[in-house]
Amino acid sequence: YSTVIGNPELHPYVHYEAQLNYILRQKYVATLYFQYGDKATVQLPYQSPDVLKLIYQTINMNYKCVFGLNIYAPFNVADLWDTTVSANVFNQRENAARFHSISFDNNKWIFYGSVNNTFKFSQGSPVSFTIDCSYISPSLQGIADLSAMWKIDVGMKWQFGKTRCCDLNLKADDIFNRWS
Repeated sequence: YSTVIGNPELHPYVHYEAQLNYILRQKYVATLYFQYGDKATVQLPYQSPDVLKLIYQTINMNYKCVFGLNIYAPFNVADLWDTTVSANVFNQRENAARFHSISFDNNKWIFYGSVNNTFKFSQGSPVSFTIDCSYISPSLQGIADLSAMWKIDVGMKWQFGKTRCCDLNLKADDIFNRWS
């Protein structure tokens, strides 16, 4: 009941971007950023008025504008636990004057956060474990409101060989199947 169709009326779009970084103690990073896409393209769904079919089509919006603040902070505890925290708070605005006889001007504040952890049994241990967590608050794409998503990834790494030049990695991504 869904179809993807082309769009011969697509135009190229221009993307502007600026960012300002501040680095504290050579490891903590704060980034203030701005992105603007004039005639930005996005693939959006719409319900056909004639048949029971959801149609996906790539269109040019008038613009897409994003500005926000990203924080990155790594931590280390006695070479046994390494963690990295990332937090991103941003405002996203998408505007289209003509999308199948309707227009939209959506605006939303969004949060994305992640924590990546690596644990070792002892210093110099060839085996390490990872637990990574990510979350994004409700967001938007064109006319669509997207629900919040989260995931937890786990893994194990074993370094072996004379100089530990070989790695064996086992990883399970999104173990609770919540990132879609």
